This record gives sequence, C-alpha cells and structure tokens, in this order.
Amino acid sequence: MSLVLGPIHYKMYGKAQHTASVAKALAQKFGCEEVWQQAEKEYPLAQGALEDILDLGNIHGSLSTLVNNAQAQLGAVLNCLNEHAQEAVQYAAALGSEQAKAAPHADDITALWQQLERYWLDGMPCDGGCVVRTEGDTLLITLDSRMHPQAPLYLPLRSAWQAAYCAEKGFVQNRPGETQFEIRKES
Repeated sequence: MSLVLGPIHYKMYGKAQHTASVAKALAQKFGCEEVWQQAEKEYPLAQGALEDILDLGNIHGSLSTLVNNAQAQLGAVLNCLNEHAQEAVQYAAALGSEQAKAAPHADDITALWQQLERYWLDGMPCDGGCVVRTEGDTLLITLDSRMHPQAPLYLPLRSAWQAAYCAEKGFVQNRPGETQFEIRKES
C-alpha cells in the first residue's frame, strides 16, 4: 500500500469527482435533487486538496471510501431515473460529447484510452474492475459489473457517454457484450 500520494491517487480522486458531477448533473436535469442530496449526505465526497481530505496514514482505505461514495451517489441517482431512462442516456451522450470537445486531440487508440480512463471509476486499480487490451488498432475494454453501481441504467448510460466521447474524437465504439466495448478509429 502507498505511504505517499502519487499520480494514481490524484487520478482516482479526479474519477470520483467526475462520477459525482455526473450524478449531480443527472439529478438536476431530471428532478432527482432530493435523492442526490440524500446520497451526498449518506455518502459524502470530501472536496479540497487531496492531501487534506485523505487519511495519509491509510491512503488506500480512505481513497477506497471516496471511490465507493462517488459510486453510491451515482447509483442512487440512477435508480431515481427509471421513468427518464432514455432521456438520461441521451443526456449522458451529450455530456460525453462536451467532455471530449474540451479534451486534447487523440491521434490514436492509445491516446484515446489515456483520455477515457481519467473519467469513470472501475473500483480501485487493485480490484481489476476494468481489463483493457489492444488488438491492432482496436481497443478492447471489459468491465467487471460488480465494481459499478447496481443500477440497470449504469451500463447504458456509461456506454452512451463513452460512445459520444469517442465519436467526437473520430473513433467508433461497438458493444459486443453487456460489459464489453470495442473502440477503433473511424474509417
């Protein structure tokens, strides 16, 4: 376990912040603010400088709590969106597209993955919740669904966000399985 903060800890904090911001945006857009506020109270996500919010004597444990709380906030909001499922997925795609427009150009699949992996939580890195490999010019991603909010809307929403992000960068995403994604440069 880490005894000092390193780049991976800051990356995980950024992913937790992104996850919480998606939860908040969805709650505000679709009238689930009360659910989000309750989730924020039950599963607080401390704000501020990472070195100030983590227990530096237990970096892994306190970061794991941060990750779990962000996922719980998102899960609570997603479970509130059932009657707005299709609109929420479309909104997530718009959020993904916006995020991609603000990011640097991605020349190849490796550069694209370096961008994508900054956003969504897949548990802690040691959990192995996201397996990534390349085959030629194709990026293959397999998620372990146990690492994500147990909400039926999670995977469709993440897929839409990610597909829109990829499209904005000139890549296309296919989904051969519920938790599998294939991404390649548009022809």
